[in-house]
Amino acid sequence: MPENLPKPETDRLSALTALVLLTYGLVRMVVLPSVETELEILGLFIKIEFKTQSVMLILAAALAAAGTDWLIQGHPKIHQKRASAESWVIPGMAALAVGVIIIRIQAGPPLWIGLLLGALLLVAVCTAEFIVSYVPDPRYELVANILLGLALLLLTAAFTTIYISQVRALFAIPLIFSASFVVSWRLFRLNLPTRRVWPWAILISSIISQIAIGLHYWPLSALRMSLILGLSLYVGYHLIVSHLVKEIDRKSILENALVGVVALVAILGLT
Repeated sequence: MPENLPKPETDRLSALTALVLLTYGLVRMVVLPSVETELEILGLFIKIEFKTQSVMLILAAALAAAGTDWLIQGHPKIHQKRASAESWVIPGMAALAVGVIIIRIQAGPPLWIGLLLGALLLVAVCTAEFIVSYVPDPRYELVANILLGLALLLLTAAFTTIYISQVRALFAIPLIFSASFVVSWRLFRLNLPTRRVWPWAILISSIISQIAIGLHYWPLSALRMSLILGLSLYVGYHLIVSHLVKEIDRKSILENALVGVVALVAILGLT
């Protein structure tokens, strides 16, 4: 990285990574009694159980999100120091994903390797968010594309987790809508940082939810359904961005349609 380009403060970055990794360690060491509660919604009794692992993973995600914002506050080119919720999405999801993997690794060398790789991923994500917080940065476009790919990967993993958990459609669809909204909103903000994009994020999330309703009772594997939803968001996102920047034409529509069809055939044939 050239010396004249802004870099995140090493002390802040190392402190953030250490705190998140400490949280992962506490997940494996601290065992507290689970708390259960029951709610009645529209005549349905819902049982909610709060476990130590769930609480600590949420804490790790919150630390990653808040820490990323803390890093951005130290950017030398940004003079308006304020919290930016859009920069919380990908670090929070990355921290959750890393935590879910780490708590399932057996103690020993594999665990230490997992912690090291998890730390490297979190450092990379936080550094990427630091870079894209300043639009004139010459690295912006490249890093934004990397974040786009990572966000779609994490979103697909979230969809897979929802389906594997066999959550009822009544609760799965709102979860899918929420995950789709925050990720698509973040992606739109990366590509169109000066536009009001949340209505488009709601639109694409609604479409994804409708597709999810149609797929929910189909005899498809969790991975297939998740990949189809991720692909749908990707194609919809590109079409909307092309429309907003007034670059949409027959050629771009055909290209996106071709990508969607080829990817769909690959998903159905290879998974």
